[in-house]
Amino acid sequence: MSDEIIWAEKLLTLDGLKNLPTPEPIIDKFLYADTLAQMSGQPGTYKSFLALSWACAIASGLESWEGFPVRKCGKVVYIASEGASGVLLRVLAWAEATLPGPRNAGKRAALRENLLVLPAPLQLGARGQYTSFAEQAVELNPVLVVFDTRSRCTSSLDENSAKDMGDAVNAADLIRHKTGATVLFVHHMARSGTAARGSTVFDGAVWTNLILKSDRLKLIVTVDKHKDVETPERPYYFDMKPWTVANQALAHLPEERRTSLVVMTAGVSKPDETKGSKSHETGAKLSQLVSQHADIDGLTGAMIVKLANEFDISRPTVLRWLPKLVKDGALKHVDPNKRPLRYLPAVG
Repeated sequence: MSDEIIWAEKLLTLDGLKNLPTPEPIIDKFLYADTLAQMSGQPGTYKSFLALSWACAIASGLESWEGFPVRKCGKVVYIASEGASGVLLRVLAWAEATLPGPRNAGKRAALRENLLVLPAPLQLGARGQYTSFAEQAVELNPVLVVFDTRSRCTSSLDENSAKDMGDAVNAADLIRHKTGATVLFVHHMARSGTAARGSTVFDGAVWTNLILKSDRLKLIVTVDKHKDVETPERPYYFDMKPWTVANQALAHLPEERRTSLVVMTAGVSKPDETKGSKSHETGAKLSQLVSQHADIDGLTGAMIVKLANEFDISRPTVLRWLPKLVKDGALKHVDPNKRPLRYLPAVG
């Protein structure tokens, strides 16, 4: 009988439906409050860079992210399930490029306090993990929770199973319901490049679905859907600008290991972006070549040398850069114990 009373209390008249709140934007055109969202793309489409850029904008209290108003700011929980070694470099690069000078000291302080990184997967297939996380995260009152990547946080589930992915959606919805946060998933595109990998249950369940593509150092973001608001018809274009973090911020690292990329509005330059630009462009180009041409088996150094030759990058330069890019977290080895070494993109 009690169950009947509970369900009866949940029923709404048409007037009651009118009073339901409409999701408000967090970042105009891209993210909405208290919803599930997903961004998908092939390897090398800068998914993690974009997710971190949004996380930093929200955590720092930025009024506008690359020209798009930021409507709600506060704490962000970033679940770096594939490792957090490269997160600090990317965040510092973003902060230097976006929040320079004394006038932004308060926002930089807010970023240090509000961006919280979990350097391990949170398994959505383990009820004990996601329920305890949801209960403890309530105290944080986060605006955004990012799962980077979805596959690493559902490793105990079959991503091709509608039931398993339905369970993952329910787990994410529990976190959203408990915290009021937007829950954003970073996910891989299927090999066909036309849809996210795995069961379509997840794609159908999310309120926002974003598709990412890249063209060298260009990022293209298409809003595939927003459920109850207008979906932008055109894609949005951004530049991936090489940036070297200041020596005093990472004094223990040489310059080549302080190089990262920052998402910026296409055609817009930020202060000091040309510092060491030739070196940055070489590293970024090699990373991009691996991202564009590597299959699941990766590329050997000889293959990369052949590709780089088309861009007048010499063999010694390639061989000098490859270990640097691995140390910097831009590339990874398929199997470091096998020879010849093969390389894959480490992000996205």
